[in-house]
Amino acid sequence: MMKGELCNSTVYPLSCTVSDVYNSMKDTVTKPMMENVMSCKSNLDTICAQEGVPELYSLDVTNMAEELTIMVANVKLNTTASNNTSSANDVSLMGFVRHGAIPSETLHDYSSDLNKAPLIIRYPLIGRLYISILPVNVSKKFGGTSDGNSKVCYSIESQVLQCAFGKAGPNCTMDSYTLQVVWIAGCISVSIFFLAGALS
Repeated sequence: MMKGELCNSTVYPLSCTVSDVYNSMKDTVTKPMMENVMSCKSNLDTICAQEGVPELYSLDVTNMAEELTIMVANVKLNTTASNNTSSANDVSLMGFVRHGAIPSETLHDYSSDLNKAPLIIRYPLIGRLYISILPVNVSKKFGGTSDGNSKVCYSIESQVLQCAFGKAGPNCTMDSYTLQVVWIAGCISVSIFFLAGALS
């Protein structure tokens, strides 16, 4: 979980906890479907970063998910010279996300200014996602100059909405089945998932 030319920079993993949410469908014939919501956050409550210096995070998507939301909260401007914090509404926290590799400003799968709105990814790929958050326009708060000690502090959170076991697709209205692994003449077949429409 290290990165950089000298492998001396940390990639912070987002740890997740699962809760159950029951969504009642409008169709009275359809039974209520259960969806799992994974809430993920960094072990560090607050992260402070300098302008132009990205902080990296990782998030593991282990199941078929309907939606992934990445957001920041408690955004404050911290100047160590005066040892105070102030609002950072004008500061951009650019979030870059990439599946299976470190993202950059020029190479990423998704991007958004997280200080303006959460980044929502529909049907994210299973596997490890890397998230880079880059503070921009910090010096703008100081009339175009910065003392080099100014940092943006924030907390990062994520939510993964995934279907209950045996369900998949939009609003978890489709059934999913796992094909069993079978040995044939010394060769192994690969397990795959397939979807079938929900029975009314």
